[in-house]
Amino acid sequence: MQIHDFKRKTKNELQTIIEAKCDQRQKEKEALCLLFEFVEIIQNQNDFSKEEIKHMIEQRIRYYGDLCLQLVDDLLSWFTDMRNIPDAVPGIAQLGCIRIPMKCSSMKGMLKHLEYMDSDECEQRLSKISCSLSNMLRFSCSLSWTIEPDSLQNVMKTLSEELETPDPTSKTVKIVLPFQSKSLEGLTNIWTIFEGEEANSHLTKVSETLSKIVGANVSLTASVVMDQFTKAVYERSKGYLTEATMAAGGPHFTPEKGVFDEETLERVKKVPFLSLFVHG
Repeated sequence: MQIHDFKRKTKNELQTIIEAKCDQRQKEKEALCLLFEFVEIIQNQNDFSKEEIKHMIEQRIRYYGDLCLQLVDDLLSWFTDMRNIPDAVPGIAQLGCIRIPMKCSSMKGMLKHLEYMDSDECEQRLSKISCSLSNMLRFSCSLSWTIEPDSLQNVMKTLSEELETPDPTSKTVKIVLPFQSKSLEGLTNIWTIFEGEEANSHLTKVSETLSKIVGANVSLTASVVMDQFTKAVYERSKGYLTEATMAAGGPHFTPEKGVFDEETLERVKKVPFLSLFVHG
């Protein structure tokens, strides 16, 4: 029963953080320590045998009662949701606040994970885990799940650099087509449409027709403008960035890093993040 993956690796991981909110600081620490015990069991970080895992759970049942089984079930459902996201898998959790790194091997995988964090389903999972934890500890505890902004920047930069770019030696005319997206799901759909094989298939047919009309070889390719797309992803993810960083004004991305500066922290309502390249 191992719910983590070492095979898929990227240069950077999306660092997500679980925090507990209780009426006392000591209770928050107690809640996170207990939760981490069960996360370790779920992920089987120490490669325990089935018998050893069974024994550990039985020990906790003797202390906390059958509520342990409910917490295990809630955590399994949550981690299974994450594990089912393509190209994004949970790494080994660490205690502090509980840090769960997400190994993202594609932009689509990262977007799908952000979309999951923004979903009602994820909110319900965290609510059930919070409820089970509260019942075991006999005091109220609410869990939140956020992202380290720097890690979001790093992952997007790494994945962006892996994308192919048009040949700079060819003569290129660019058509910029603006899209408006109000959600992370919308951004995911845009990425899937214009960076997937379906878009290339349509453009190949259009290229053939256009070549016949103009009497010259024309090749059309679609590409998302990464600076603009990154701004949109950041804006849609603001609610899940760690509060400490946001209180300081958010991460200040610099032009040298190929992302965006602090002036872009205003809400992005409509951005042109699709380019259509025409090569002759």
